[in-house]
Amino acid sequence: LTEISTAIVKLKNLKDLSLVNCSSLSKFPDEIKKLKKLKTMSLYYCYKIPKETIADLKKQLPNCKISPVDRV
Repeated sequence: LTEISTAIVKLKNLKDLSLVNCSSLSKFPDEIKKLKKLKTMSLYYCYKIPKETIADLKKQLPNCKISPVDRV
C-alpha cells in the first residue's frame, strides 16, 4: 500500500483508521479532510510518510488524534 484511495471518502462514518506497519505508505488524498467523524488515525511504523504530510493531516483533521510515525 503506497497511497490511500480517494474512495475512502465514501466511508463517511469512519471513526478509527489503523494503518500500522504500512511501511510503503507515503500519500493521502486531499479528500481525506471530508472524513469529519474520524477521531483516531494510527500511523505507527509508516516510515515513508513525510513529516509535512503528517502536519497537513493534522490541519485538515483537527478533531482527529493522529499517532506519531515512529522512525528508525
